[in-house]
Amino acid sequence: FNNFCSIFKEYLNNKNIDDAISKIPLIYRKKIELDNKSVSEIKKQHFDTVELLNDYLKEDGDKENTHIGHEIKVIQVNEEIPKDDILFSEIQMNTLNFFENSNFLISQEKFEEFAKSNKILKNQLIDSINELCYEHLDDNLIENDDECYTINQVYYQTILEKWAK
Repeated sequence: FNNFCSIFKEYLNNKNIDDAISKIPLIYRKKIELDNKSVSEIKKQHFDTVELLNDYLKEDGDKENTHIGHEIKVIQVNEEIPKDDILFSEIQMNTLNFFENSNFLISQEKFEEFAKSNKILKNQLIDSINELCYEHLDDNLIENDDECYTINQVYYQTILEKWAK
């Protein structure tokens, strides 16, 4: 904290932001380790979202006053994913099994516990499943009301049939 205050005071005196920024790594360094398996799973999970964002960015790139200059790209670790296939991650499959074992109705509290135990946000989990299924259903697979989450069983069967192909 004292080192930070010293750098900040020095910045206030000389207004040299580059000098101040160059001194920050001397104060605090934290080693970050990435789990490659988790990174690959997240890439698979958000593949469709990234494609959609790329489409939007390309459209925005055609306009004159855009500030977006880069596309989001995902490097595929395994082979290309066919558009008609539904590839659920392990956590997404576990979620669908959890719904099936709970007669397709789960209280918000129970679902939040489930999501936390799998180290993922409940809304992120639901959205990722709904995104994968939307193209095949033209609707959300998992619905939310004030007290619980539900899955329409007809939709679920449709997704199972497409997934089993």
